[in-house]
Amino acid sequence: MPEKRVMSDKEAISDKKARSENSNMDDFYCEERNLGAYFEAEWLEVLRAQGDNTPLACASKPVPDAFVISPFYREVSQFIAACCQQADVAPSHYLEVGPALGRVTYETLRRFPQIRQSWLVEPSQRLLSHCQKLLMTPGCYAFPYIQGLNERGSLVIDTTVIASACQHSEITCINAPFDGKTLTVQADLTVCLNVLDQCQSPLTIMDALKQSTRSGGVLVVSNTYQWQKKHLLDAEDAVDDINQYFETTGWDKLNDTDIGYGFRFNERFSKHFISHVVGYRKRG
Repeated sequence: MPEKRVMSDKEAISDKKARSENSNMDDFYCEERNLGAYFEAEWLEVLRAQGDNTPLACASKPVPDAFVISPFYREVSQFIAACCQQADVAPSHYLEVGPALGRVTYETLRRFPQIRQSWLVEPSQRLLSHCQKLLMTPGCYAFPYIQGLNERGSLVIDTTVIASACQHSEITCINAPFDGKTLTVQADLTVCLNVLDQCQSPLTIMDALKQSTRSGGVLVVSNTYQWQKKHLLDAEDAVDDINQYFETTGWDKLNDTDIGYGFRFNERFSKHFISHVVGYRKRG
């Protein structure tokens, strides 16, 4: 649990100014050099399933795919499907906050062909633009991967199959931070993965997620608890168990687990997090 400290007004203004200046110069949420790490963690597994076994070039000795691919996306997608089955929900409207490059979106739409409408809310323009290319633009798409500390290789992925698996759903992409005013509609499956500890007000996002979930619908949230003062405006929003956000009446717990999440920074260095994932059903 982080130290309970509320940012001063001066600090908050300085932080917001820094974010604004950063966003003017580049994408505050995802620097260009980190894009390769997102691609390989989310999509290398899919590329391999397509039959492309081109080895990843490395500035040093090559590393195995198992070191590069993060199983988080596959396993959390299975968790989401299990929660829907347990709640007896066949979702037709899907909301995902912080989809990054869209791997969980793809797996979810592939599992639930009855989803007619999807909303993807992603504050990073860089991530969202590539997510749209992967999910909504059939063709061949070159994505970067980490070859060395400051080197990037490139592999081509066929997005035709991916886009085909998503085409039954009308996807609306929203490039903005998420709050209660972002959407006026509700979804029967709402997902927000590893976002809460990267935002200014996790409590605001949680309230908006609950509001955006229909009665009888499923809400799945995960967190790695990497709370940082550079993000939080109010340290009281940081919890050591995201189940605390559901202590108010109106929600039934479906499941609770921990899933590993890996993210490479150079060819032979990776950070490994444990993401706490919970699923709840909103009472009708």
